[in-house]
Amino acid sequence: MVNKSKWAKVKLGDVAKESKLSAKFPYGDGFDCIVGLEHLDPSSLKIKRWIDITDNTETTFTKLFKKGQVLFGRRRAYQKKASVAEFNGVCSGDIIVIESNGRIDPALLPFIIQNDSLFNYAMSMSNGSLSPRVKWADLSKYEFLLPPLEEQKRIAELLLAADEVIQSYNNKLNAEIRLKRKMEDKYFLLHEVIKKTPCLPLDWKIGHIDELRKLTLGYQRGVTMILFLFYRWTRFMRTVQLEKSKLKNLTK
Repeated sequence: MVNKSKWAKVKLGDVAKESKLSAKFPYGDGFDCIVGLEHLDPSSLKIKRWIDITDNTETTFTKLFKKGQVLFGRRRAYQKKASVAEFNGVCSGDIIVIESNGRIDPALLPFIIQNDSLFNYAMSMSNGSLSPRVKWADLSKYEFLLPPLEEQKRIAELLLAADEVIQSYNNKLNAEIRLKRKMEDKYFLLHEVIKKTPCLPLDWKIGHIDELRKLTLGYQRGVTMILFLFYRWTRFMRTVQLEKSKLKNLTK
């Protein structure tokens, strides 16, 4: 059991503050990366994608962030976007830049923010129907128990170590998934491709899908994002029923 007798109940605004640094075009001042809300991955402390700023880069973003600060996605908080910056840059206005004011270990702050309790609170304080947003003035009122500074450091070290293990596992899992997809591409190619580059085992046969499955087609409301957003009806496969006798004949 963790002894919380010395832990103090605080508000997020008591131990952290919003950074409001801004610049119209910060290129050349060390702020050479652009981070939009789409670059923050849900439930990830790492920023894995961004845009490098050059002389020809056009952006309307003016909010600056520095290495070590936390970037919190204030729009649609249910997406659970909050990541630690490992570089300096400029970000979207839909991102709140948060940093420690000295009362909380900077390494622990991301774990306080990246948790379901805070996200649930942020959702409850958000305003708007299509794109609900939360303000720092409201987010700063989130309450939680904070241990003494020395204990904060120890907890932060444990959480960072655990996060590294999780990231390592996820990287290995993603590598296995990519390998699986390559194997699928190798052995389950389209009929036209198979004709040109045969690669199936000698005892395999090429057949049509309707020889194996009974297909029922339906319609689903889908969203397509290519050059712009629009709704359209998309044909898709609703049910697939395998006829066991023919499947057995194929796999012999």
